[in-house]
Amino acid sequence: MLTTRHLFVYVFGLAVFGCLAAFVVASEWEDKPYTEWSREATIAMLTHSPWASREVVYEESSVGDSSAGGSIVPGENNSNSSGSQSGPAGGVKKARTYSITFMSARPIRMALARWALLTGNVTTARAEQYLAYNPFRDAIVVAVAVPPDQDASELENAELERLQQTTFLHLKKSDRKLAPVQYIPPSRSGDNGGLFFFPGTEDGRPTVTLEEEQIRFETTIGAGTKLGEEFRLDQMVFKGELEL
Repeated sequence: MLTTRHLFVYVFGLAVFGCLAAFVVASEWEDKPYTEWSREATIAMLTHSPWASREVVYEESSVGDSSAGGSIVPGENNSNSSGSQSGPAGGVKKARTYSITFMSARPIRMALARWALLTGNVTTARAEQYLAYNPFRDAIVVAVAVPPDQDASELENAELERLQQTTFLHLKKSDRKLAPVQYIPPSRSGDNGGLFFFPGTEDGRPTVTLEEEQIRFETTIGAGTKLGEEFRLDQMVFKGELEL
């Protein structure tokens, strides 16, 4: 069975080449069938694309904290998911990595299917079945995930009632905020990611259109971890359609 584990477990373990390379291989996404996407183009779609981003959060920890690992610089890729860097006056800042991905977007689903094919986990027929059946229907689904070696308790313990006060898709032009209508924690999604479901339609019409120009995912989880990533809607057009 194809699940988001193909993204959270396999892709997080790769030494990804970064944002610039993602644009170099981006032409494959439009010009070739997903079954012909290269390994590089597939990884780029899942990690650094108009539908996928990563955010590194730093928190202060005491000097000499042995739990801190290697250095991570925001905006750079690292095969390790957590680490530290020196803070002021010899302090240590611990780093935690989060991926933010529009799981309901067709290009992301195509990349998941392609990655499963590349790793030999499914047949082409099974990949086609996966793409033909869309479990998200009219919802916009954003996945927030952590690497397999990072504590996922913030996401595991999150509750919908509180998330509806702290988590939104913020639309730029209208300044509207869409709150989640459903949340699936890691224990139910089967991996290290939580799934946030937002309404994709309202009275039969899309809740998000290109006129909004930009969409921002923002959330506060755990004891106060704040995440926020902006996505340009004109870049989220695939095969002539806005994909969310």
